[in-house]
Amino acid sequence: MILDKIKNDKYLQFIIVFSVFIAIALIFINSTTNFLGRYFVDPYFYLIQALRYAGYNIGGYAYINYFPPLVPFLTSLLFRLGLVGDYSIFFVTGIFYIPAVIGVYALLKLRFNEQYAFIGALFYGSISVNIMWVANGTIDIPSVAFSIWAFYTFILAIEKNQKYFYLSIPLVVLSVFAKYIGALVIFGMLMYVLSKKDLFSNIAKYIKHFIGGVIASFIFIIPFLVHYYINKIPFGFLNQASNVANPGASSAVAYVPPNDLLFYLFFIPRFVCKYIPVAGIPILIILIIVALYVLYRLKDNLTKDYRSIPNKINLSIFNKIKLSKNVFYGIIILSIILFAISFLLAGTWSFITCELIFFIGIMLFTISFNSIYDDGKYEFFNFDIATYTWFFSYLIFFSAHLIKADRYFIIHAPSFTIIIIFGLTLIIRYLNTYSKNYNSLKESNRTIDNIKVKLVIWNKKYNLIQLIPTLFVILCLLSSLGYLAVDKHDTIVDDEKQTALWTKGNLPANETICADRGPIFTWYLQKEVIYNKDSVPLNNISTFLKDNNATYYVSLKGFEIQNLTIIKHIGKVTIYKNNV
Repeated sequence: MILDKIKNDKYLQFIIVFSVFIAIALIFINSTTNFLGRYFVDPYFYLIQALRYAGYNIGGYAYINYFPPLVPFLTSLLFRLGLVGDYSIFFVTGIFYIPAVIGVYALLKLRFNEQYAFIGALFYGSISVNIMWVANGTIDIPSVAFSIWAFYTFILAIEKNQKYFYLSIPLVVLSVFAKYIGALVIFGMLMYVLSKKDLFSNIAKYIKHFIGGVIASFIFIIPFLVHYYINKIPFGFLNQASNVANPGASSAVAYVPPNDLLFYLFFIPRFVCKYIPVAGIPILIILIIVALYVLYRLKDNLTKDYRSIPNKINLSIFNKIKLSKNVFYGIIILSIILFAISFLLAGTWSFITCELIFFIGIMLFTISFNSIYDDGKYEFFNFDIATYTWFFSYLIFFSAHLIKADRYFIIHAPSFTIIIIFGLTLIIRYLNTYSKNYNSLKESNRTIDNIKVKLVIWNKKYNLIQLIPTLFVILCLLSSLGYLAVDKHDTIVDDEKQTALWTKGNLPANETICADRGPIFTWYLQKEVIYNKDSVPLNNISTFLKDNNATYYVSLKGFEIQNLTIIKHIGKVTIYKNNV
């Protein structure tokens, strides 16, 4: 059945070839290029965790137990086969790019035609922050891949076959185990259900297989719980949630200046096309068009329909309850206010509070809107409201977070892609509509219609309806293929590898070593190298070594202080011996 779908879908065939090529190319490039240098530390933590899962006895680094376990566990399986190298984690994290791109194509086909789904999948697969973080040992792409398919199969469970719950719920669990923040996809899934008419009869219809899906998810949950229980490991995701929920916690969340709240919106051109940011400006314009269109349609429809709507309206989730239409309009206004509060106070209030306010707001809006309008009025209302919920739940979380990083936009990328493709369809539909009315527009003398006439003439001359999607596809391909030629090599990696080799051959095996980049040397030496993660001041390094019963210190800083003797320079790396 799956092979038949692939055979009969030329767009899917291209998407598969494209994603496989990009994934394999990046796995090969990253495996043969020393690039895990000064800007890439997290993958070393996952590699150490994978070594432990594979049975290597490495002490210290207790905080690694708080990290999501899935990617290190999968990497450890390759380690057990004798493939102990960073290329193993490159393969594990890189291979998930393929189902992520294919999943976006499948998801878009639920809302758009094949051509737009094809363009959207290419766009998603070509977003700079996605390409840059494929197959480099980080956990974002794997988590997102599971989230995409969880969202897709959940919709199929609601609309087509409830047995898809047996896939959807376990996929959510895997997304969370890949990266804890993956849990926020649940908000979008819940909103898809809540946006259905007559909610409680729907729940009764879905509950059996939904519970079955929850039970099926314990196939993955139980081994995780057993491992944590046996090893007396605290639940890392609860610790992280506690830190993020507390706006006073310096390690996770703090007051975010208003300009920082717009970080993930303002820098969209850079996220989409890092090396040609100007090429990302049209994407930002499309996003603005979508926002203005949604606001305009909401205002226009609610205003025009007010008089025609009955004074008493059935509540969508309880058909037997009727409320005044003024109540529904008041709730919609309240929901918009709650949206604004949840975003504008992100970082000032806790993440949990802001997400709860947002979810209450979107739920009130959905129930009220559904009550006012019939099912046929907006064909894809369920899909659209779930997508917006998916996007904004992550936007609020990361806008509230103290640390801002381009990489975090990866989590937004699937829902962002759907919104952009929706905007593209609006533009094409607008051009198509006025092209059909070319003759009537040409006879009009009004200024606004003259603008439309010029637009139509351009469309007739250059066939913009075909040109715009074509340019979109070309931009995607240039962005993705162009990145493959970027030189990512970092000479620091060469120096650190050579330092590790020299250390193995020249320092006593039983001596304790400290380093300001401890995880890197722990991975290379496959034994604990104490991490100066708290950035001990240089004048206290000797005391730091003494307190940890360490003799040697490895650093990139190149300092000269009393009680420490330089015994070896290797490139930018220096090895010191403590004289105290």
